[in-house]
Amino acid sequence: MGSQEYIAAAWRVLGMVAMNLPDPITVVDAPDSAPQPYDAQSCFATSERIFTEAGMQGERARTLRAWASYELEVGD
Repeated sequence: MGSQEYIAAAWRVLGMVAMNLPDPITVVDAPDSAPQPYDAQSCFATSERIFTEAGMQGERARTLRAWASYELEVGD
């Protein structure tokens, strides 16, 4: 549980990278698992959920700011 802040921050960074790519990012969760595609919106949503569960409102706000920037960029 102590590393949740790093995991959520990593999801935020993946969202920021994904928003600049034409295709979703592929993530392999475990060596034997199938790759999973993640778009920017799903990365930001995962980050926001983890920060909310951890009660880290400041970091959650940073994620929401990055997510809003993405939404503005795509016209939503």
